[in-house]
Amino acid sequence: MDWMQEIIGVPYREGGAAPEEGFDCLTLVRWVIRRGLGVDLPERPMGWRRHVRVLPFSMNDIQRYDLLFFSAELDGVTTHIGIANSRTDFTHASQHHKAVVCEPVGKYRDVIEAIGRVKSADRD
Repeated sequence: MDWMQEIIGVPYREGGAAPEEGFDCLTLVRWVIRRGLGVDLPERPMGWRRHVRVLPFSMNDIQRYDLLFFSAELDGVTTHIGIANSRTDFTHASQHHKAVVCEPVGKYRDVIEAIGRVKSADRD
């Protein structure tokens, strides 16, 4: 099942944790990773370190279910997170669009800081 296609159009909602509640960017990523890879990421991103290997951003290295860390800040602080559908597109809960959307990775290449590769039995 393509979990990311199923949730396109779900409303953006801060703290929402399921399609019927809506999603924010963090809860969307946790929901998709749980269903797609069987990994239960902790609620807070600081707890993700043991589950996620951070890699430098490269368009050629993106794989399905990779996390894309965004920063529009000069200090490189992560301000948003999405999840790759493929090397060329990703899904994210967008405040701007007020919904879960799928967009081209290339549109945001200047603000993607890193890739997070979730460690799982299927991937490592």
